[in-house]
Amino acid sequence: MTEQEHHYVLGRDEEETGRLKAQNDLWGPVTERFLDRLDIPEGARIAELGCGPGLMLESLRARAGADGCVEAYDASPDWLTLIGTRAEALGWKNVSTHEVDIRNLELEEGAYDLIFSRWVFSFLPDPEGIIARLSRALKPGGVLAIEDYNHHGVSSYPHSDGFVAVIEATRQMYFGQGGDPFVAGRLPIAMSSAGLELCDLEPTVLAGGPESGVFQWAHRFFTAESQLDNMQERGGLSDEDRALFKKEWPVVCATPGAMFYSPILMDVAGRRPFS
Repeated sequence: MTEQEHHYVLGRDEEETGRLKAQNDLWGPVTERFLDRLDIPEGARIAELGCGPGLMLESLRARAGADGCVEAYDASPDWLTLIGTRAEALGWKNVSTHEVDIRNLELEEGAYDLIFSRWVFSFLPDPEGIIARLSRALKPGGVLAIEDYNHHGVSSYPHSDGFVAVIEATRQMYFGQGGDPFVAGRLPIAMSSAGLELCDLEPTVLAGGPESGVFQWAHRFFTAESQLDNMQERGGLSDEDRALFKKEWPVVCATPGAMFYSPILMDVAGRRPFS
């Protein structure tokens, strides 16, 4: 892993790409409602930061329209190549890709109608400093829109000590690389400090039993051996807690009435004033 990619601790391989696609299937409707509320103008210039494999680009480019454009920024050349291949195959003329470390990104001042980022800021050190830089790249009336976690609330029932240990190890993976799984709570103050006017703030929590999409999303992540390895390497998960989780989790899944509650996903948007 290069230093540029170091802050994203969940991987960028085919397994992670597949997980992100499933995650977008689950949370995509929430994101679409967020974008709907922002009333993006036809012909908008849009930047997506940490675009990953490009799961939001089709929606963003449609909102920008033929006279607008979407600039996709990510540190992964593999994901950007994937996007470029797809864009060429589909004839997308208003999408461009840019390989960059989001931590050091400097965008053109006063140039963007929308800067959008989803599940990225929780991995970044100094989100306040990054937001201050991004605010200067907005046009008057332009919006910085961030969708990310306040990790409070994530839980499963019946109680499992192994699951609690895995959740704590997941959080420590973020903290260990300078990120913050509770970052969404910091965003409104950061936007206000950067001179932006808060124009959207909405939390979403999903909950469901073992057959639900949100339970299966959690199951896919927490039972993946690669992620458990990550938790042990970067999050301090012990051998004993890993074994306890693997013993208890099937019992949770088989319990009638079992429930999983997602982290709080926060939609936070700030608008640059017109004057």
